Amino acid sequence: MANNTTAETNYVELDDLKSTLLNDDAAADPRTDYYVSQDKTIHTTLSEVATKKQKKRKLRIILSVCLLSCCCIALWGVIILFLIGWFSIGDYLWHVAFGIDPEHCDLFRESTIANFTILHDCPPLTEPQSQWKDKLSRYWVPLNKTEAVKFNSRDADWLPNFGQTEIVGTLLKQDFINSTSKFVIVVHGYRVCRFRYESMLPAGILYHLGYNVLQIDLRNHGDSPVFKKVPYVSFGSFEHLDVLGGVDFLTQRYPFLATTNNIGVFGTSMGAATSVVAFARETNLKVAFVDSPPCDVFGTLSFAAKQVVGSSALVDIALAAVKSVSMIKAPLMGFPPFHNDPKQLLTNLDLSGNRKLFFLQGVGDLVVPTFNHYVCLNATMESVTRNGYSRENVESFLADIHYPFEVKDRKRDYCNNHIAFMFNRLNEFVDMLGGFFTRNL
Repeated sequence: MANNTTAETNYVELDDLKSTLLNDDAAADPRTDYYVSQDKTIHTTLSEVATKKQKKRKLRIILSVCLLSCCCIALWGVIILFLIGWFSIGDYLWHVAFGIDPEHCDLFRESTIANFTILHDCPPLTEPQSQWKDKLSRYWVPLNKTEAVKFNSRDADWLPNFGQTEIVGTLLKQDFINSTSKFVIVVHGYRVCRFRYESMLPAGILYHLGYNVLQIDLRNHGDSPVFKKVPYVSFGSFEHLDVLGGVDFLTQRYPFLATTNNIGVFGTSMGAATSVVAFARETNLKVAFVDSPPCDVFGTLSFAAKQVVGSSALVDIALAAVKSVSMIKAPLMGFPPFHNDPKQLLTNLDLSGNRKLFFLQGVGDLVVPTFNHYVCLNATMESVTRNGYSRENVESFLADIHYPFEVKDRKRDYCNNHIAFMFNRLNEFVDMLGGFFTRNL
């Protein structure tokens, strides 16, 4: 047993000696230091690489954020520039379509009911100018038969607290006015006034047929003031209130008109659309004769825009731009079709009590295109058919304009055929206008 213990002790001592020798050998081997050094270098390098990757990753993130921010800023810049351009175009085109300029009337103020002549930009139809004195003087009215008048328009019954505006006009009075007397309100067109030939000529014709005539300047035109709540043209939606104010003025001044209803209306172009709306909304107007009314207001604006830009696609963009500013420019007015739309009102027109309506339109009109004639008629016939009115309550005439020679370069502002029938075929117009009013008023 003692021998076994001694042997085990010897083995332990041998193992310790072997371990000591091995450690001494390793410590003495220079390769060990090299490997240790390389290991540390590798660890250091890997750490540095990881650090660099982390920095690069952070840098990429920062660059990405900066790039994204720049893109967002650029995008917002483009959007802002687009919106500025879009609304600037819309604002400009809004004024082209609906803007007013009371100074336009200054061009015609020297023209009075006692000396008016034809001012139409189409020399082939109007020259020589010397002819018009002989042709028109029979329809002149002495100034001592006229009276300058002022009255208030009606208020808008579809808008609360809208208010009235002052309307200025000229009353052509017969020498004797009694309970059998008859009156006609004459309404001018867009951006003109009561001094233009297209108002003067029919007024003079009707006066010499025995009618008393009230010529008016619509709101925002001529001598009537600018109506600040809606200082634009609405193609009759608001302007008809001025005509109805004229009805009220005449009825108050001549009370017998409240029972006789001997009041008619004549209008040209936008004034014709205004007359249509007034006739539809006021049954005290017994007859209406309208020359070239834009019953399709939106279609007429589209037609005009296409003449300018020449492309249907651009027209759609232009009108969209105009519409986009409508709630900013004139929220009470809106965009066509307006609240009082001629076409819509004609579809429900009251022609009871033998009320009569006459549509006149020139062929090839480049301002109020001819399709309006059919729009007006078809809309009116809806009411005639639905309500069983006589078709004789509605008359119409589509008039060719006679040129002495072919004119190939007609434009919107040159030989446009707009409201030209009345002077181009003067005698026919006199018979047509006079015959209609004599038969029906």
